[in-house]
Amino acid sequence: MYSNDTYPNYEGTISNEGLIKFVLKSAEFRNCEGKREQIQVLRKNVPRIRIEQICKILGISSKTFYRIKRIIEFDSLSPTKPSNSANLTFEDERLLLEFIYNSQVS
Repeated sequence: MYSNDTYPNYEGTISNEGLIKFVLKSAEFRNCEGKREQIQVLRKNVPRIRIEQICKILGISSKTFYRIKRIIEFDSLSPTKPSNSANLTFEDERLLLEFIYNSQVS
């Protein structure tokens, strides 16, 4: 995240608009592949940015913003690990394959 030392204004603190302009010029933002990454960069580096500002900057509707946000939240969920009880042992797998083979042959 960019601090006040990186881009200070005359009072020594950074304004929200100044920080947004700085982030838009940054290589991190310019190298984003899509709107999803651009939204993530903006929200990470400008914590107080409003949704309407993001929509205006990126030229998207609020409906599109919330659709992308839902995708971002879905991607951030950790994938669930299958339980050990769902895995077959080698013996169970061998018996299952043998049963399938016998039913196909006969």
